[in-house]
Amino acid sequence: LRSAAGILPLAQSLLSQGLAVARLTRRGVVGTFCVTKKRGRLRLVFDCRQVHLQCHPPGRSHLSTPGALRQLRADRGSGGASRPFGGRVVSVDLDNSFYLFRWPEISELFALDAEFRAEDLGVDTAFDENGVAVDVGRDDLVYVCLATLPMGWNWSMYFCHGVCTDISLMALRRANLVVGDPLRQLVCDGRVPARLAARAPLAAPCVDNFQFLCWDRADSELALAALCCVLDEYGLSYRIESAGAPRFDVVGLDMDLERLRVGNLPKRWWRVRAAIFATL
Repeated sequence: LRSAAGILPLAQSLLSQGLAVARLTRRGVVGTFCVTKKRGRLRLVFDCRQVHLQCHPPGRSHLSTPGALRQLRADRGSGGASRPFGGRVVSVDLDNSFYLFRWPEISELFALDAEFRAEDLGVDTAFDENGVAVDVGRDDLVYVCLATLPMGWNWSMYFCHGVCTDISLMALRRANLVVGDPLRQLVCDGRVPARLAARAPLAAPCVDNFQFLCWDRADSELALAALCCVLDEYGLSYRIESAGAPRFDVVGLDMDLERLRVGNLPKRWWRVRAAIFATL
């Protein structure tokens, strides 16, 4: 990925999937590299430091953090005899979340670090400086610019987390699982500690992860069904990680909601141990 020849297959793939467009001008250049992710796959990341200098910094994203999760409360007495507490966790992840969105209007900022002949890319049109598609010749030089949310751009996380938060609250409203101010049912950093009650699940969004902390299985089924319905309507690809398990990993924590216990995952303790020994 350090030369035009090496980037060419990537550029062709991005164009074929609609993740990039051909342009005659560019305002920013991004580098390209990969890091490992779950299940042995590679995550495509872009070095957007040059672009950051041209953009205002985004606002603060209020994520569902370990600190926020450790402060949540459960009103066990509100369930009544007919609704005994039996905490359940719903977890849904977006597939390749940033790349689900299309934003060609700002593509001029995110040009791959190379020039290409139109014939090599198999294109006969490209966008000019005004965003108008014009014809290009086979030997004309064009840029391949990302038309999605690049992983590595600081606004990408802000936008994606905002979408995740809005959809979480939309799903709770659709399932009629909102009591009072819906923002009080968000488990996020910097907010008043949330309280879990019957028919009032808590949403714990984190960038591209939807998590609902539910009173019992009945609430978890309603929340999950409503969330899947909303995601399907918006055409967002997702996978269900937990359909209502009493115990599940949430933002890097081992959450046993049925027993109202939160702890660190074993692998985190091993990393701490390794770090300590490395300093000795």
